[in-house]
Amino acid sequence: MTRKRTYSITSARIEIWASAIIWVIARLNFLFDSQNPNNISTDTICDFFDTKKSTVGNKATDIEKACKIRMGEEGLCNSEISDSLSFVQLPNGIVLTKKMAKETGLS
Repeated sequence: MTRKRTYSITSARIEIWASAIIWVIARLNFLFDSQNPNNISTDTICDFFDTKKSTVGNKATDIEKACKIRMGEEGLCNSEISDSLSFVQLPNGIVLTKKMAKETGLS
């Protein structure tokens, strides 16, 4: 049996929640990847808000679970990332990434 967890945004400092939201967006956009030209470190986020990485990482995971955020989430991800991770099914049953469908003019 599982328990439903409730979240209270008043249970932590506002800086923790703010840094966790930025952490979620950065993670979804692969900004922690050193190969990304726009990369940012987790230390940079936590230093700016004066928060601890473990706390912020845990809150970020809580946000993703509570809001059911997934990789490629439209509105939170760069459109190129979102299109690469989203799929469309054509009338003939073929499944393509949204990016491929756009490139071939099928979307």
